[in-house]
Amino acid sequence: MVQTRSASGNAHAVPETELAVLEFQNKIVVIVTQVNKIGGQLLSLVREDNLKLDTSPLSGEVRRPSFSAHTLLGNRDDSVAHIIAMHIMDWFCGRNPNESRPLLLSLSLATGKGRQSLQVRPAESIRPVEENDGDDKFESLKEALGLITSLLVSAYSK
Repeated sequence: MVQTRSASGNAHAVPETELAVLEFQNKIVVIVTQVNKIGGQLLSLVREDNLKLDTSPLSGEVRRPSFSAHTLLGNRDDSVAHIIAMHIMDWFCGRNPNESRPLLLSLSLATGKGRQSLQVRPAESIRPVEENDGDDKFESLKEALGLITSLLVSAYSK
């Protein structure tokens, strides 16, 4: 049986974003779109052989998995898509520490004329590169990731 969940919303500088989650027995499929289309396809895997030891004064030692992301269809150099795929995988593993199913992500973000596209920079805050003075803008990747996280939380709270 496939469990299906969905949510949509927007943030100050992030266009209307729709999210759908289909949970299969062997895979999690997440569709994120701002243009009502299926986009590039990425596969994100939990790398159990490479557990990170996370130590904090409050929680002690906790083993956290690391993730890898591979482009199946689309721009292989799109580091923003890889960051989003690993962020979503991290969210699922945070929700269920035993999660080991691969994530298949379809990502279709608004870009092009009248919009802005994200450019990854080594700085902590990632700012958009202006293409035009359109209304649909990303102020930062951090805000987009925050919106995706809140859509996941919303989808799972229904």
